Amino acid sequence: MGPGFRTVFTLSGCTHTCPFCHDPAARGSSGKILTPEEAAYLLIPDDPYLRRGGGITMTGGILEDLSYTISLVSLFRERDYHVALLTPGFYPEGAEASVIALLKETDLVIADIPFLTEADCRRYTGGSLTETLAFLSFADDAGCEIWARHVVIPGLSDSPEAAARLKRFLAPYSGLSKIELFPFRASSAAPDSPFAALPDCPEETAERLQATLF
Repeated sequence: MGPGFRTVFTLSGCTHTCPFCHDPAARGSSGKILTPEEAAYLLIPDDPYLRRGGGITMTGGILEDLSYTISLVSLFRERDYHVALLTPGFYPEGAEASVIALLKETDLVIADIPFLTEADCRRYTGGSLTETLAFLSFADDAGCEIWARHVVIPGLSDSPEAAARLKRFLAPYSGLSKIELFPFRASSAAPDSPFAALPDCPEETAERLQATLF
C-alpha cells in the first residue's frame, strides 16, 4: 500500500459497495469520532519510521468528508510524511475543487479500478468509472505519482481485450508508474455477492495479462 514502512489510516463513512473491498469496516460510520488533531496524534509512536522513507496511506471514506481529510493530510505534511491515497476515486458531485486541493497535498495515488465499464461500475459499486478517470486526471495535473490496481475477474476482465482496455484508460496519465493486476479470489467476495460463486482466477492468467501492460 505504498513505498517503504507505511501506516494505513482508514476513515469510515464510505458509501460505496465495491465487492472486493479490502476493508469493509470502512463502510458506514461507527466508533468514536476523532478530530484531525486527535487522529494525527495517534501516529506519534510511528514517527521515526514514517520519516525514513515510509509514510501514510489513507483509505476508506477519504473522499466522503473532504474537509476532514484535507485537514488531516495538512497535519501529515507539516511532519514531512509521504502521503498516499488508496481509493477508486469516487467523489461527491460538485466536490472537484476540494478534490484538487487534497491532491495538491498528496504524493501518491493508488487507484483501485474495480470494473472496466461504466455499467458494471455503477451496478456493482454505486460509483462511476467516469469519476475514477476524472480523479486520475486531477491527480496527474497535481503532479501525483499514480499506481493503478485491478482485480482480474473471470468472465469480466480476464481477457487480453480487457487488459488492453485498462491500458487505454490509463495511457493519458503521465504520472502513472505502476499497474498491478490481482487474481480474483472467491473468498474476497461477500457471501451474498454475485461474485461469490465464480471460480478463482488462476495466478498464471493475471501474470500473463500483467506482462502486456508495462
